Amino acid sequence: MLLILKARSYAVKLIVKVLSDDTFLLHVGEQGSCSKVLWAAAWICGGYCNELSAPDKLIQPEIVSLRPDITAMCIQSAMKLELNPVAFITQASVPNERR
Repeated sequence: MLLILKARSYAVKLIVKVLSDDTFLLHVGEQGSCSKVLWAAAWICGGYCNELSAPDKLIQPEIVSLRPDITAMCIQSAMKLELNPVAFITQASVPNERR
């Protein structure tokens, strides 16, 4: 299990590099640019938001020029990252009998 967690953390770090690559974002509208990779990268970052430290790579001015579904996924994932500490605190404050 530990190996999987280390691999997940490493994978998320690599995916953040994709999301923060200015050249990739600038050419996302071109033929063969693999824009679906950005949607998947944002989805993974939202799914494993505990591996990220800040949503700034998900919310950049460049995302408004992306397809609406990619922009929405970036925003949704950034919100998960912002709300993750709240969910952790809420879960920790509930007594074990009520979980």
